[in-house]
Amino acid sequence: MMEKAESPDAVTYKIVFRGLCNGGGPIQEAVDFTVEMLEKGILPDFPSFGFLAEGLCSLAMGDTLIELVNMVMEKAKFSEMETSMIRGFLKINKFKDALANLSVILDRQKSRRY
Repeated sequence: MMEKAESPDAVTYKIVFRGLCNGGGPIQEAVDFTVEMLEKGILPDFPSFGFLAEGLCSLAMGDTLIELVNMVMEKAKFSEMETSMIRGFLKINKFKDALANLSVILDRQKSRRY
């Protein structure tokens, strides 16, 4: 796509992201792609992000997960209270609780947009 001077859109990013997270590919590639998506203002879908998060946890890459969650919260414009709650869970390594709350907040935001 890039060779034909066509920029990928949000749908394209989400499809590639889903493939990277569900396909068992190199986790660093999925992390780098997630960062690229977020820098372009595209939020990953949560089910695929959940797979990536599980992979990061199983590889003891909690710091990377925390960085990605912080980027998602920033791009999704979470309230200060929402951000504080999730960061609190992350700080005490309660990754599943943090991700569960992240999912709920993202779903609530998505329903407000539509």
